[in-house]
Amino acid sequence: MSQPIYTRLCKAPDVFGVSVTTLYRWADQGLVKIHKRGRAAFLRTEDVVQAIEGMGDRLGDWMAKNKLTALQ
Repeated sequence: MSQPIYTRLCKAPDVFGVSVTTLYRWADQGLVKIHKRGRAAFLRTEDVVQAIEGMGDRLGDWMAKNKLTALQ
């Protein structure tokens, strides 16, 4: 199954195992970009995957690693 190009921000915790607050913090740090379309917010899936992979053990969230494996 191929991964989606974009993921809705509200669905991201279920997909990546990372909270919305963390994703906003990563956006502020320039690690990911939040795209707005009307009232909906989206993340480019590949950006989040790269951010998680780039953090390695520093992320400290085993759910993110396990959910990331399911996306690949």
